[in-house]
Order: sequence, then structure tokens, then C-alpha cells
Amino acid sequence: MSLLKKRVIMPLALVFLLSLLLVSCGQQDQQQVDTLKLEQQIADLSKRVDELSEKVEALIKQKALEAELAKKPEEGVTDTQIHLGQWGPQTGPAAAWGNVARGTGDYFK
Repeated sequence: MSLLKKRVIMPLALVFLLSLLLVSCGQQDQQQVDTLKLEQQIADLSKRVDELSEKVEALIKQKALEAELAKKPEEGVTDTQIHLGQWGPQTGPAAAWGNVARGTGDYFK
């Protein structure tokens, strides 16, 4: 019995224990890999949430600005009149045409 124990049972028990050790280490490695994948997914989701929150914030600001502009009437436009403006050259080679701009301005006053 002792010869059988030394030559068959002990090596089988050793192989069994080593295989259990390898399997348990493999599971820990797999758990670490799963943990790393989850951490990466969380980081990616966090980045996406940050991007989306920035977009939402910009959209809210845009809508607030649009609402503010909708309250104010356009400058120069009222219910009864519209103010017109113009510009013309005042100096340089085209300064003579500035007189046309001033004349039309006086005509519409």
C-alpha cells in the first residue's frame, strides 16, 4: 500500500492540488481583468456624461439667450417707425462719394 501511495496517489494528489491552485489564480486574474474592464467602462461613461452635460449647459445658455433676445425689440425698429443708417467714405480717394451719403442722409431726415 505504501508503494502505491508513493507512486500513484501522491503524484495524483499533487497534480490535483496544483490544478486547483492554477484554477484559483486564473479566476483571480479573470476577476482583475473584469475589474479593469469595468473601470474602463466607468471612465468612458463618465467622459460621455461630462460631454453631454457640457452640451446641455450650452443648449440651456443658448435657449436663455434666445428668450432674452425675444423680449427685446430690435434696435431701430418700433411699431411706428424704422430707423435707417448708412455709411460712406470720409477720407481717401473715394471721399467725394461721402457727399452722396451725407446728402441722402439729409434727404431722409
